[in-house]
Amino acid sequence: MDTTGAVITSFMVEKLAEINLAINNKLWGYDNGSNMGDIPCRNIIGRNSCENLKLVKRVHNVQFHESVNVSQLVEYKDLFSGIGCLKDYECHLSMKPDAVPSIDACRRIPFSLLEQLKEELAMLEKDQIITKVEEPTEWVSSIVIASKKNGKLRLCIDPRKLNKAIMHPHYQFPTIDEIKSSLSGTQYFTTLDANKGFYMLKLDEASSKLCTFITPQGRYRFLRLPFGINAAPELFHSIMTNRFSDISGVQIMMDDFLIYGQTKEEHDFRLKQVLDRARELGIKFNKEKSNIFKSEVKYLGHIFSKDGVKVDENKVKAICSMPPPTNVTELQRFLGMVTYLGSYIENLSEKTSNLRMLLSKENEWSWQERHNIEFNVLKESITKAPVLTYYDQNKPITLSVDSSKDAMGAVICHDKHPIAYASASLSSCQQSYSQIEKELLAILFGCTKFHQYIYGRHTLVETDHKPIVSLYKKPIYNIPPRLQRIMLRLQPYDLNVIYKPGKYLYVADTLSRAALPEQSLHDLDSDLDLHVNLVIRSLSISPNKLKSIQEQTSQDKELSLLSKCCIEGWPEHKKLLPDILRSYFPLKTDIHIINSIVFKNNSVIIPVAMRNDILKQIHEGHQGIHSCQRLARNLVYWPNMYSDIEKYVNNCHSCLTNRRSNSKEPLLPHEVKPIPWNKVGVDLFDLNLHKHGIPNILISDNGPPFNSKEFHNFALDWQIQHITSSPYLPQSNGLVERTIGTVKNILKKCLTDNTDPHLALLQYRNTPKESMYSPAQLLMSRSLRTKLPVLEQTLKPKIPNYRSLINKTQIKKE
Repeated sequence: MDTTGAVITSFMVEKLAEINLAINNKLWGYDNGSNMGDIPCRNIIGRNSCENLKLVKRVHNVQFHESVNVSQLVEYKDLFSGIGCLKDYECHLSMKPDAVPSIDACRRIPFSLLEQLKEELAMLEKDQIITKVEEPTEWVSSIVIASKKNGKLRLCIDPRKLNKAIMHPHYQFPTIDEIKSSLSGTQYFTTLDANKGFYMLKLDEASSKLCTFITPQGRYRFLRLPFGINAAPELFHSIMTNRFSDISGVQIMMDDFLIYGQTKEEHDFRLKQVLDRARELGIKFNKEKSNIFKSEVKYLGHIFSKDGVKVDENKVKAICSMPPPTNVTELQRFLGMVTYLGSYIENLSEKTSNLRMLLSKENEWSWQERHNIEFNVLKESITKAPVLTYYDQNKPITLSVDSSKDAMGAVICHDKHPIAYASASLSSCQQSYSQIEKELLAILFGCTKFHQYIYGRHTLVETDHKPIVSLYKKPIYNIPPRLQRIMLRLQPYDLNVIYKPGKYLYVADTLSRAALPEQSLHDLDSDLDLHVNLVIRSLSISPNKLKSIQEQTSQDKELSLLSKCCIEGWPEHKKLLPDILRSYFPLKTDIHIINSIVFKNNSVIIPVAMRNDILKQIHEGHQGIHSCQRLARNLVYWPNMYSDIEKYVNNCHSCLTNRRSNSKEPLLPHEVKPIPWNKVGVDLFDLNLHKHGIPNILISDNGPPFNSKEFHNFALDWQIQHITSSPYLPQSNGLVERTIGTVKNILKKCLTDNTDPHLALLQYRNTPKESMYSPAQLLMSRSLRTKLPVLEQTLKPKIPNYRSLINKTQIKKE
């Protein structure tokens, strides 16, 4: 061995020797002078030898593709701001031949949102999304308002009636399998989200009028395709697909674009084609929701990368994070879910053998490692194919939900094949909700969690709480106020809610009892808290009376049991209730609790100890049985209230003392016009015209005060047509005579009872007549505040439908 003059220190070896060796690999050979060290280790081939043997290649520059950001696409900056509008196209909504037009009333909007709504309407009008409507339209929908995460409002119409009349277009959507097959060998991806996609489609004139909606600020109609129309997804998808079908490497699902390529150059070329076409058509994209030049993207609930497609972890997180069962009941629930999905799991019996042994009464509960392994294997089985399936836009979709004491669970399926799972714990505030509120909240949770799957699609919802089904059959204004808040949030979705016993809701029930610790829908807590405060503040009642009702409610056995039943949930059958609660069973969807006060819709349910006092206040005006019942109908409630009112009135000493014989019916009723104070009948005239205005017609008897020249001149001067009744026939002015008789009777009874006649007359003016309107409502379009508890919204002005009232009265007389 020759000694080398080069001394190299390497691997703690001070001196190396040189030796000539012939080194060969399969393709190349090379004679090399190798430096050897006196060390007991494997020899190393140097850099030069590796290069000569072509084992490595020297590269003098490195190409690095940095992920492109939307903001770097300066040339296309205009495509990522504002709302687009598809050029040279107008969308048409086809109606069924037997469609019956419908006009909805204006829906009440919380005061706290009125200013925001006004601003949102102004902005939409400025952006030419909506326009004001002055002319009559056959269709008028109410609006649905939802709060976005950024605090702004999302305005939709409530098109349930309109959707039933629209002919549904049928368009085939691509399946995940079809998308997967086209992505073979793909390395680079871009996803683009069409900004407020439906708003890009103009409506033709006829379709625009169909989308008229009413607000507190008046009527508007959409100039663009609104959210909530059931035909919108198919219409938008078909148009986008047709406009971009000639560009390779593009997949479109409604407003979601996927651009892909096997090389950077191919990807960039296709992306440029899409952006150029979008500019040409007038389409805009959402900057925040777009992902440019990525090696991995989330699209339609799946993760696409160069390695293929995998399930989004969020879809199975609720199962993967499920803790092991701690007792037999929890294990039975888990195995019930696994068995429900078992037709898609191979060797299920073998995979559950150890767990099933724990169910035997002969074996003591002891969770071992073998059980844990089996438990995890089963969880993995139900989070992968063939149990977990791909979402298919063309297949029917089912959402199963359930709510337990402290959590919610939801699963979305195609024909019992789960697509995704979700669960969440209830907040401390939500845990105090009544059971019907929790179950409705679970539906909202499922819809929110799986919004991308169900929005714009008809969805079957399965719940094990039967009252929810009947709730969906009611008009929203007949639903208890707290439930209204949740129902309004659900209006944008096309849901068909059906009842399914809990023992068959295996997956949702299991998820709701082993939920993730994360909480959801926090904004609903504050929304409902605000609503609760508004209800209590709007309860027109003194603080002492309010406190008294709360105290008596807590001490009342009947209402305490009712509150407990409301919170924990109603049994399936009436027979399972205590006897004192069975009369409430048909009303279970109407009963709710606000600040320890039990309500039936907007009526306070009065504790037993206070009912006699309330009866006294109802009859304070000494009116008849039906009048008192009408007065109480929308203010207070308790079982058998009508019969209690009847007994109280029949036993009233003052009414019995001053009872009068029935008067004859009026012979010829006067024509009544639908204008308050248009025709006034008088007997003892008092100058009140400066308070209520000048009537067109004044009817009186022929008494001296009305036959005088002074009164004749007064009528001429004030432009009043004065008509007198037939002499010696008081029936011709019967309504006036009857009213005077009623007032006299009230005053006599007040004298007998030594009560305030003014309060009695106030009660009379506020009592609804057979027309369902009170004298105060007919004259002043509002109810009057009395000593009875009443919500402030009941006192708000509301103009009666006089024409309808007159027609009903005439029909009744005929």
